[in-house]
Amino acid sequence: MQIFGMRKKGKPIIKCDKCNRIINKEKPKWKKVGDIEYYYLKCPRCKAVYTISATDTALRQDIKRFEEMTAKAQGRKPTEKEIQEAQELLQANVARNREIKAQYPLEIKP
Repeated sequence: MQIFGMRKKGKPIIKCDKCNRIINKEKPKWKKVGDIEYYYLKCPRCKAVYTISATDTALRQDIKRFEEMTAKAQGRKPTEKEIQEAQELLQANVARNREIKAQYPLEIKP
C-alpha cells in the first residue's frame, strides 16, 4: 500500500502495490481472531489485503489510556510531564502494534 499525498479533506490517497488501483473509497474492515483485532483494507480489484492495525487486549487498554490522557488535557495547557508521558505511551503503542502485526499476520481466505 502506497500513500500519494493528501486529498482535499485531509485523507490520504492510497494505491494498491499489486495492481496500482486507488483504494481511497474503501472503508477499513474489522476482523477478530482470538484476542487479536485487525483493521485492514482490501483492494476491490486484486483482493490484496493491507493491515492497518492489529491490537491485543493490553494494547487496546493502553490506547484507551492514551485517549483519556489527551482528553484530560483538552481546554488547558498540559504540563511537560504529561506531554512526555503521552509521547512515550504513543511511541510504545505504535511499536507494540508493529510487533503484533509482524507476529500475527492477517490471513484472509479468498
